Amino acid sequence: RHLNKELLEPKTKILQLFTTRGDEFSPVNLSTAVHRLAKRRVPCAQDPGFTRLLAAVTSCVDADGMSMRGLATVAWGVAQLGAGPELMDAIASCVLRRLDDLGEFKAQEISNLLYAYATTGHEAPALFDVMAGYHTPSSRRHDFAPRHLTILAWSFCVAGTFGPTISGAIADALQWPNAEPREQSQLYQVLLYLQLEDSSSRLLPVLAQRRDVLRAAYVRHDATPSRGQKDVSRALDELDWKHKYEWTTAEGFSLDLAKPRQRIAIEYDGPSHYLKSGRPNGATTFKTRLLAKLGWTVISI
Repeated sequence: RHLNKELLEPKTKILQLFTTRGDEFSPVNLSTAVHRLAKRRVPCAQDPGFTRLLAAVTSCVDADGMSMRGLATVAWGVAQLGAGPELMDAIASCVLRRLDDLGEFKAQEISNLLYAYATTGHEAPALFDVMAGYHTPSSRRHDFAPRHLTILAWSFCVAGTFGPTISGAIADALQWPNAEPREQSQLYQVLLYLQLEDSSSRLLPVLAQRRDVLRAAYVRHDATPSRGQKDVSRALDELDWKHKYEWTTAEGFSLDLAKPRQRIAIEYDGPSHYLKSGRPNGATTFKTRLLAKLGWTVISI
């Protein structure tokens, strides 16, 4: 308990503490360390101490030594830090080995777990299948607040595993309180996904009733021009490459630079669009996938 309290102190140098006292770290301490590093947004991917911490966490996960809550906490933290694909594989395998322990998960932990895989674009189809089946019974659905259902729906869509079972379950449970703009933005992406990839979903008409509100939230959330984007636009003008700047499609997608008639888009994607490995994150890949379904060719620079 004392060690965990020390990890929660804002001034604690977590990796230094692990280096000197790592042999004392319990599974709870390990998950807390990853979580606090993520919350502080500590740039630690290249730190040898962080590599050793991830190795210790992976060993604990492989030995089934971590609670289900700890697994969700670590997955979320690793996703925020953009590191540890091997650990993500280990967590998915651990959950699949411990199906009898799924009842330990709280609703927020399930949504955090699947969100971690979706945002990193880390493929884990078996994990998503298991969690879809776990969520379906009505006795469990009532544990999920609207924000959890939104995260679940978005995560399943990004992972490309949003089948009729989970889609129908969310349609039955989703209610309409005053959702946050970010949640409305995510639901609009779910709506577009269903229109393009699963038009028979029972969730589609539920979301379509609020299409204008959801679209407005998405357009506000998606449009964020950058200075670099303007520089690219000027360079293309000098090359006489005629284009529209900050073009919004009929569906609400904000494109940095576009030739609407030819359906060619250039996206100037800054660091926030990529993982530490250099791969596009799940949200960026999802947007590109939906645009491709609409006939757009997207060039990312």
